[in-house]
Amino acid sequence: FSQTLTRGGGGKTSNLKRTALSCTLLTTLLTSASAARDITGNHNAFAINGETVTIKSGATVQVGSPVIGKYKGSNSSIAVGQNGKESSITIEQGGKLNGRIYTRAAKIKDIIINGSIGAGPSNASIINFRSTTIEKIEVGQTGVLEGGIINSWFKNGGTASGNSKIDNIDIKGEVKGGIKNQSGTMQTITITGSVSGGIQNDDTMDTLKIESGGSVSGDIINNKTMQNISVSGSTVNNNIQNSGTITNGVTITNSTIGGNIVNSGSNANTGAINITGTSNVGGSIINQNGANFTNSITLDQSSKLGGISNTQGSTMSGQLDLKGEVGEINNAGKFDSTLTLSNKVGQINNAEGGTITNDITINNGGSVGAINNAGTMQAITNNGTGTLTLTNSGGTIDKITNGTGATATIRNQGKITNGI
Repeated sequence: FSQTLTRGGGGKTSNLKRTALSCTLLTTLLTSASAARDITGNHNAFAINGETVTIKSGATVQVGSPVIGKYKGSNSSIAVGQNGKESSITIEQGGKLNGRIYTRAAKIKDIIINGSIGAGPSNASIINFRSTTIEKIEVGQTGVLEGGIINSWFKNGGTASGNSKIDNIDIKGEVKGGIKNQSGTMQTITITGSVSGGIQNDDTMDTLKIESGGSVSGDIINNKTMQNISVSGSTVNNNIQNSGTITNGVTITNSTIGGNIVNSGSNANTGAINITGTSNVGGSIINQNGANFTNSITLDQSSKLGGISNTQGSTMSGQLDLKGEVGEINNAGKFDSTLTLSNKVGQINNAEGGTITNDITINNGGSVGAINNAGTMQAITNNGTGTLTLTNSGGTIDKITNGTGATATIRNQGKITNGI
């Protein structure tokens, strides 16, 4: 018996290795093929775990109860979770989900919507539970969410059953049900399209930017922690309200705010408020419910502000740099901020029980239509234009000085300690 061995041989062992390699390649190809799929036509609700899914133009996914693990995503079109594999969802223009996207302990690279998503329970189009992580949600210019985007939690599981995280939310199209972070983190939200139903943060939100013609209908509410709110060349139709912390404040640039900017409660810290360019805040900056506003308010010359209001039991002590027009300044609490005015102010009202602790000076070029006092005020000096009507109704004023060339009408039914 004789055998000739040739270089590079290996007999059966080599063949087995080649067979194993071929099987591995085939398995990889099959896995890759199954990990990406297109949905066309009319389709039942379904679940995904570590897949890339595209809802093609003209496709409709119905409402159902897709199952992830042993859990149902009730009244949903797509359920995502919960095996640690990364998923991705794209809805093309003309593609449609009749129900919401429900996630539970999911890992999602992105959700791109150029078509539409219906609204399910909680008026949600996208709702996240159990520490879901999403790198990006993008609503394109043709995208429509009939409901909202919500990081939520289960009532019987406490906020720990929420705790989801979304890195980026980019709204170029339309979201009809608002954005709500009930438990977890939303890092950067950019709105150049429209959001109806407001924006609410009850946990951690980083940056909220409304820019380049974007709009928000409904209140913007922060109840816990945010970094900053920026509105540039855009519109907020209702209030911006804070009872938590906005670390870097609120900046309004060349924009319209239909409602108030509110600092509410003893834990509120809104940060600096800057109203710049040709902005118009139709409501007031309101400090209420025992709040202490210690930050600055800046109003550019070409901007307008409906008013500044400090309510009973609250303290206003921040620096005021007011160059633009202000409708009213109202105080029923403790007003420690200095009012040195070179701008136009409709009136200053100090209610009974209210205290304005620093002097009021109206500079040449500034004007105040009326000062009405029923509380306690320090000295008032008027060097402004127009006629100041000053009424002291049972209150106390330290002193009134009317400068050369200035005009004032004074009605006193109280006490002017050091005269006129």
